[in-house]
Amino acid sequence: MEKGSYATAEWHRFNGLTYEKIRSVTLLNPIAPVDIEVTDGGFLVAIDNWHNLGMGNVLAIYSPRGTVIKKFSLKDLYSNEDIARIQASTSSVHWRCAGLSTSLVSSNELRVDDSIGGRFVFGLDTGAFVYQRAAGSCR
Repeated sequence: MEKGSYATAEWHRFNGLTYEKIRSVTLLNPIAPVDIEVTDGGFLVAIDNWHNLGMGNVLAIYSPRGTVIKKFSLKDLYSNEDIARIQASTSSVHWRCAGLSTSLVSSNELRVDDSIGGRFVFGLDTGAFVYQRAAGSCR
């Protein structure tokens, strides 16, 4: 797996005139996440790792204070049988639907469509999730 300096995220707040930095946090992603979702309430979700899709922590949810609420590897999300169904290359496991695979439904709910036709629905405040087989947009 590709390693390098770990990515950082910064939270800023508008004070009426300009933005001021309120915190900086080192993320669990070596080098950089592929995608990030941020809610109006300050939750941050880092998805996949640059150059190593589907390896290591594939999804990490951070609180508005920058602490890790929950982190997931593919083994946390799928059975071994489902992992075997996902297309892989030398450096990546292509678990998410190609193109736009994530959507914030509300300030507390993230949907992620996977490459085998399912959909994950994550509660951002707890990290709890439900997997809905055949509910995703990728078929």
